[in-house]
Amino acid sequence: MRFIFKASHKVRRSDDLLWENGIVPYVIDETFDPTAKNVILEAFRHFHERTCVRFVHHTDENDYLIFQTLEGCWSSIGRDGGPQILSLDDDCETLGIVIHEIMHALGFEHEHSRRDRDKYVTIHWENIGDEDEYNFDTYDHKLGPLGAPYDYNSLLHYFATAFSSNDKPTIVPKNGDVYLLVDRNYFSKWDLFKINKVYNCGMTGLEEKLLPGDGECYIDTMARDYRGEVSKTKDGKTCQNWFSLSPHQHPYTGQQNDELRLANLGLGNHNWCRNPDDDSEGAWCFTTDPDVRYGYCDIGSTEENCAAESSECYQKPDGSDYRGMVSITEDGEPCIRWADSGWTLGHEYGGSGHNYCRNPDDDSTAWCNTESGFGYCDIGHANYNCANQYISFL
Repeated sequence: MRFIFKASHKVRRSDDLLWENGIVPYVIDETFDPTAKNVILEAFRHFHERTCVRFVHHTDENDYLIFQTLEGCWSSIGRDGGPQILSLDDDCETLGIVIHEIMHALGFEHEHSRRDRDKYVTIHWENIGDEDEYNFDTYDHKLGPLGAPYDYNSLLHYFATAFSSNDKPTIVPKNGDVYLLVDRNYFSKWDLFKINKVYNCGMTGLEEKLLPGDGECYIDTMARDYRGEVSKTKDGKTCQNWFSLSPHQHPYTGQQNDELRLANLGLGNHNWCRNPDDDSEGAWCFTTDPDVRYGYCDIGSTEENCAAESSECYQKPDGSDYRGMVSITEDGEPCIRWADSGWTLGHEYGGSGHNYCRNPDDDSTAWCNTESGFGYCDIGHANYNCANQYISFL
């Protein structure tokens, strides 16, 4: 079971919660193994791509985050002043949890702790142990709702069985759809809206281009981790709802199976193509045509989707085909526009009107020019980024 411990609170003004200019210096404790450290760095990249918040290596700043492997997953709400700890133990080292805790450190509180939450969800106290009930308290958020609606998809919303004492749901939407509340690995659009609004990023976070690839980037040829919204087969047949019993009786129905297990397969109350049985032909669906039981879906190839949809998925170890939006070096120095750096390589190398990291000369990794010279950029590793495009929501 995944645990997310409640963030600690202090009574402060909302503007005291924020990091100046959205710059967050950090230190990652040496106790993290390389895989766990990469998850943290991957979380940084998601913020860098979709918000103006920037994480930089700590030097002499007074205020900074220290990532440590203490017990549980927890963080203070917002900037404490001075060094502050963000804890990630072995059960916390997934992308969704890391982003969740970082959002706390940026000043944001649990979605289900809003004062108006009882209009949208039911808390099943009978399924929560006495010692864990405090995790479902409501309170006034220091930053407020910021004009955003109640968000079931938020990374700051608990999943349906969080802190369950008996494996039964502890928090359920008013419409009863528990599959709305599953473990997630990516920002919701309203998460991005709030971050960008609070830190004055000059964008709403609702732009389609800021969302993580629309679920179109997946790794293996069987499309086991595909989470897109294609709902027709290659020959144009409309897909049937996975929870439906007609016109075909099939084994994947809400009536016959546990809904949370189905959610983990990517199935649920929708008709999008999936591959729950690891079919070698790829993603498929049951159709609504009584004469055609099922069909495979045209979701393209891994390479096509990664190249087209995901700026963080790239194939070559030297990053020469990288087309992400990282615009800061490993040392935290901002990149300058290629047009202003003396390079005249043309559009083939990413154009000249931006300052994103590239590798036009096939160096050892992607890099950019800076005011003081140049620097390499932390864009991760090709296989790691591709693998982590898996989207765990429906």
